[in-house]
Amino acid sequence: MLAPVLDFLLSPLEPTQHLSQINGHFLILQGQDDTLVPEEARRRFYEATPEPKTSVTFAGNHMSVGKEKMALLKEIIETSKKWLIENGAINS
Repeated sequence: MLAPVLDFLLSPLEPTQHLSQINGHFLILQGQDDTLVPEEARRRFYEATPEPKTSVTFAGNHMSVGKEKMALLKEIIETSKKWLIENGAINS
């Protein structure tokens, strides 16, 4: 019973409520087997993000901290940096 009330109260903070009002080029990063962000939520976020957008799906779960995640973190940083350079957002 509390969940619908919280959903209503927090709705203005939901990023998908504001994405259509933002202009730019967007990079969407996600984990293929993300157990933290449900697939339905990722799909809604993708669909709400205006074009132009690039989506990159990394193998594995949600990014977190720890020694076992350093390789994934490095891949995410390299992918993000490459995308930013290609889109003129940063200098190489």
